[in-house]
Amino acid sequence: MLHRYHSGVIKKDLQAFILANQNADERNLVLKHNFIHGVPSSIVADQISGRRKAKIKLPIFYQSPDILYPPSIHLEQSSSELTAKFKTMIIEGALAESPINPSAPLKTGADLTGGFGVDSFFISQVCDQLDYVEPDTGLLEIARHNHEILGATPIRYHAMTADLILFLSILHEESRQKKSSGWRSVNPMLFDFFRQFLKRLTGCS
Repeated sequence: MLHRYHSGVIKKDLQAFILANQNADERNLVLKHNFIHGVPSSIVADQISGRRKAKIKLPIFYQSPDILYPPSIHLEQSSSELTAKFKTMIIEGALAESPINPSAPLKTGADLTGGFGVDSFFISQVCDQLDYVEPDTGLLEIARHNHEILGATPIRYHAMTADLILFLSILHEESRQKKSSGWRSVNPMLFDFFRQFLKRLTGCS
């Protein structure tokens, strides 16, 4: 669920303000106002600077109404539209060349560093199902909102780290294999991964 301030950003009066001030210095707006139409001026500033950067970097986002932008660092770290399309082309080719597993005919993928959700949006267009992984719930909800605006539907969202979802995926695969083959042993990979996962959590070497 979007934070109430981000919900306020997509209201018509604030969208009109953002469009009217899209060429303004957002730093001056922050200095002059604590809130703009009930939304903290810092969040409004993120929208103005985000739109300005997206105009070149992410045209499809820029051209779509009601897109939300995160703090600038996340936008700077995200792929450009051109780069995301290139990644998608490579993944589409790899999927086409891969033999289809009869027991899992769906083309599935995962974006383990979800971020602003640019890669997820484009890659979802060549997958039947995509898992977006991002531990920052605020950023995740912004990405989910934007994906819905852009019409990206086959995406599942996970508010967790990549390490954790990989661990859970291994557990799920172990469970599936045991049920299908009657295995009584556990894959050593599971223990190795769990050991490394605990080291990261505790900071132990």
